[in-house]
Amino acid sequence: MRPGVKKDAVKHVTKCFGLSIRRACRLVQIPRSTYLYDSRPNDDGEIIKEIYKILKRNSKYGCGMIHLKLRQNNMSINHKRTERIYNELGLQLKRRKRRKKISSENREPAVIPKTPGKLWANDFVSDSIASQRKLKILTVIDPTTNRSPIIHAGFSINGRHVSEILDRAGEKYGYPETLQCDNGPEFRSKELDKWCYEKGIRISFSRPGKPTDNCYIESFNGTFRNECLNSHYFESINDARDIIENWWTEYNTERPQKRLKGMTPIEFESKLNELKTKPAAGRI
Repeated sequence: MRPGVKKDAVKHVTKCFGLSIRRACRLVQIPRSTYLYDSRPNDDGEIIKEIYKILKRNSKYGCGMIHLKLRQNNMSINHKRTERIYNELGLQLKRRKRRKKISSENREPAVIPKTPGKLWANDFVSDSIASQRKLKILTVIDPTTNRSPIIHAGFSINGRHVSEILDRAGEKYGYPETLQCDNGPEFRSKELDKWCYEKGIRISFSRPGKPTDNCYIESFNGTFRNECLNSHYFESINDARDIIENWWTEYNTERPQKRLKGMTPIEFESKLNELKTKPAAGRI
């Protein structure tokens, strides 16, 4: 007998014979908790509105990022419910087929310092504006906190420009101890080498053909291209700089990351600084 039929039987017994609900449930053989339970349909309307609001701002977010943004907006929701709504709405992103990776011998893992600001990873990303003129973008990230100290777009960036851009970021946030970069001509230039020597900064070059040595900036560049460069049309260099700066600000202050336990880079950096300055517990 189905639970709905048993509930009707309990109502009939209590009404006709004047028995208590407890005795009627025992006669019909249905738990009293089942009889008293009142099912409520899941109201996903508010969650769907919030999901579309998030996707309107950035259409490249996947299910995991949407869940983190919902939690960031103080919505108490389980990740399974987010995945169910995400699949029902058909919001899955099309992924490229990745080629099979073959593990290389003697791979050197990237060593991340525990203190923020000690290591900066650098790289270049290419794009173009409406006039088909090539755009060159210098990206910088602190792998410890995933915070980007600076990002700069221009038509031509050489070693002197790189040193000037990094000098601006160093004056604002403090200079790193090590620069991680590839073997590009901009990073091997005499101007950048002289600037690093004057500031006491060591340059760590990636091994040729081993982008995994600088994997954190490669991951950042993938996110930057997917969420910013591929989603906008740049009319001019000034338009590109404004859009890129807005995305850069959102990445540092609003975008939660799973690697940072759902915190933004700014929040995670503040957390590390608090733990660093917190006095040790216990008696002396």
